[in-house]
Amino acid sequence: MRHSLRIPAAIVPVSTGSDLRTPGRARSRRQATRAGFTLVELLVVISIIAILAALTVRVAVGLVNEGREAGTKATISKIQRILDSRLQAFQRKYGNNDATTQVRLKRTPEWALTTYLTIPDANGNAVALNENARLIATRKLLYIQHFPQLAWELNYRQHPGMFREPGNPTITVQPTESTVSNAEVLYDLIVNAAPVGEPPIGTDSFNANETGDTDNDGRLEFVDAWGQPLRFYRWPVLLFRPDLPASDVLTPYNPSNPPPAPRATFAMNLLASYPPDGLNNNQSNQLIRDPQDPLGLMTRVNNLVAGNELLTLLANGNNWQGDRVYGFAGFHYPQTFHAPMVVSAGADGDFGLQEPRYGGTTSPALDSSSSGFGFLGILSTPSGEGLYDNISSLRIRAGGR
Repeated sequence: MRHSLRIPAAIVPVSTGSDLRTPGRARSRRQATRAGFTLVELLVVISIIAILAALTVRVAVGLVNEGREAGTKATISKIQRILDSRLQAFQRKYGNNDATTQVRLKRTPEWALTTYLTIPDANGNAVALNENARLIATRKLLYIQHFPQLAWELNYRQHPGMFREPGNPTITVQPTESTVSNAEVLYDLIVNAAPVGEPPIGTDSFNANETGDTDNDGRLEFVDAWGQPLRFYRWPVLLFRPDLPASDVLTPYNPSNPPPAPRATFAMNLLASYPPDGLNNNQSNQLIRDPQDPLGLMTRVNNLVAGNELLTLLANGNNWQGDRVYGFAGFHYPQTFHAPMVVSAGADGDFGLQEPRYGGTTSPALDSSSSGFGFLGILSTPSGEGLYDNISSLRIRAGGR
C-alpha cells in the first residue's frame, strides 16, 4: 500500500499577489538598486564623519593644551614660591623703616651711590635727595641687585656663573643683552644665586622638562610646556599705565602735567586680583602707590649728577664699570603699582609684552624707543594682542590662570 508525503499547509510557501504581478526581471532590478546608497546619503555620512573627526581633533588639542597649561603652571608656581621666599627675606632685611633697618641700609654701597641722585625743584633745578628719599633709593637699588632681570644688572658676587664661557670656566665673559637673555638671568637667579642670604636652590629642584637651552648658547633657561622660555618682569609698571609715553619716563616729573591715570585693563589679565583703582567709587587710587615707596618719597627721582639727563649719563660706558650696581635705568615712573611676575606666552607663543631690555650691546645705554622699555612691562601693541592667553605667576597665585 502506498503512502504519500503530506506537507502541512502552514509551512507551504504562498506567493503573494505582488510577486504574482511583478515580472522577475523588474524585481531583480529593484533589488539591485536597493543594494547601494544614493549620492545624497553618501554625502550626509561623509559630512557626519568629518564633523565628528573635527570635534575629536579639537577635543584632543584642547586636552593637550590643558595638560601643557597644567605643567607650565606647576613650573611657574615653583619659581614664584622661591621668589616669594626671597622677597620676604628682602623685606625683613631692608623693607622696614625702623632705626635698625635704616642703619643697615646706610652701611651698603648702594647708600653711597644715592649721593649722585637728584630731583628737580619747581624751577627744574637739580636738588639733592633728602635722607628719607635716599633710603628709598637705596632700597630700590638693592632690590635691583638682588632680583636682576637683565644681563646689565648681574653682579659678579651674586652671579659668578654668568661671567664664564659655557663649558670653559677659565674664560671670563662680560654679560650683555646679546649674550645673556632674560630667561637665562631668571634661571641663574633661582638656581645659582643666593640673594639676601637665602641658600641656592640647585639644579635638582627642577626636572628636564622645566629647563632647556632654546638659543643653544650653553646657558640653561626655564621653559614652559610648549618649549618656550619663561620671562621675569621685576616691576612691570607700564601694565598699569599703558598710555604713558616712553619719553615721560625720561623727563622730570611735572605736577602740573601729571601722567595718565593708571588703569588695570591689561594688568588684570596677568594678576587676576589687583588693588582697586578707586576711580569709580571716590576712594583712594591704590594703583598709584609704589609698594616700595608707599609715601611717595621718590616721586621725582629721574635725573643723575647735577641735573644731567638720565639718557646722557647712561650712554657713557664709564658709569657702568667695576662693581657698580646696574640699576639707575631700572628706575620706573613714580607712583605706579608693580609686582614681580614670571610669565609664559601660552600656546600662541606671543607674550604681548616687550622683552625686558635696556638697549645697546656694548654698554647699557637706555633706549628711548618703545622696545627699550620692555623692563617696565610695555605692551607690544596698543590692543594688548597676544597678552590674553599668557600664564602669569601672579594670576596663578590669585587662583586664576
